[in-house]
Amino acid sequence: MKEIFCLFVFLFFSPITFGQSIQAEAEKKTREIDEQDIARMSRVKMKVKTKVSLAEAIKLMEKYIAKEKIDTSKYYLWRVQLTQVSWINGKNTVWHFWWLNEKGGVGDYITIMVSMDKKVWRVPSM
Repeated sequence: MKEIFCLFVFLFFSPITFGQSIQAEAEKKTREIDEQDIARMSRVKMKVKTKVSLAEAIKLMEKYIAKEKIDTSKYYLWRVQLTQVSWINGKNTVWHFWWLNEKGGVGDYITIMVSMDKKVWRVPSM
């Protein structure tokens, strides 16, 4: 009976013990990001030259907002991102403009895309 109890205790507590040692080793391997890491990240070079520059994309977006009479007075431009979307005839590179509501309403945002062939459209929000 003692052997069964000892076996049960060993089998029950051994994974917990080993899990803690693995976690401690993982914590030792992580390190904080220093200034050199930040400098290296900021020097990442794009391997793609865009057909539409950011300045052109902003102008196209502003024209689209004026033409469609989109009220942006209660929004602020939060993110501009160059991204590839695959839901438009394969892979296409687009500028993605994301406007957030000043009051922080969930689902209340404006998303506008500008493609490299200078087409502009609004992605519906919630």
